[in-house]
Amino acid sequence: MVFYISKLQGETLARWQPAQWIPGVRDFHRAQIIWRFGGNSKYIMKMLPDLFHIIGFAVYEKSDDNLVAGRFTEVLQYLHCVTLKVIHRDITTCTIEATSSSTAAFPAWIPFSPLLSIPLFWIPFSDCGKNKSILKKIKKGILVRSSQLNNGVICLEQHTTGRGTKCCSPDVLPPSLLFFIVFVLGPAVIFVTMLN
Repeated sequence: MVFYISKLQGETLARWQPAQWIPGVRDFHRAQIIWRFGGNSKYIMKMLPDLFHIIGFAVYEKSDDNLVAGRFTEVLQYLHCVTLKVIHRDITTCTIEATSSSTAAFPAWIPFSPLLSIPLFWIPFSDCGKNKSILKKIKKGILVRSSQLNNGVICLEQHTTGRGTKCCSPDVLPPSLLFFIVFVLGPAVIFVTMLN
């Protein structure tokens, strides 16, 4: 169940996306893939709104070459935004840049979440691989839906850009934990040591 306040603030968060403003920091909570499909891009872009509706996304912006949709996480209602851009098309193939990103450090149900997220846009946090799994689900949905419609769309190629993170990897600390250790725990230990 999505709270009403989350729906109200969701469109603003999808437009602003404060957690995506700094290129190095945004890689911790973003996934980007370039797909090359065999088939007409108009068929793909026409079937995407229905596909997004089926998998629980709200479409915020739609044109012939661009689509922006968002979905809230189940419990805390963070907003994940997906942007699909047609970057090249010809008669038999089209290339689509797919980006899935976490929009803010605060959940959308917190009052004034978009405004609170603006001064804290620089905070790195991990998405635990959620954005990569969203893009995999969308690609699978495009291929399944196109086979149902018999429009001949197949994925010819895929290139991953950006690094993304997985918080469950034992050799990599999640950025949020690293931030806590360096900027909260470290100064607290120094302060307590100075008091003694």
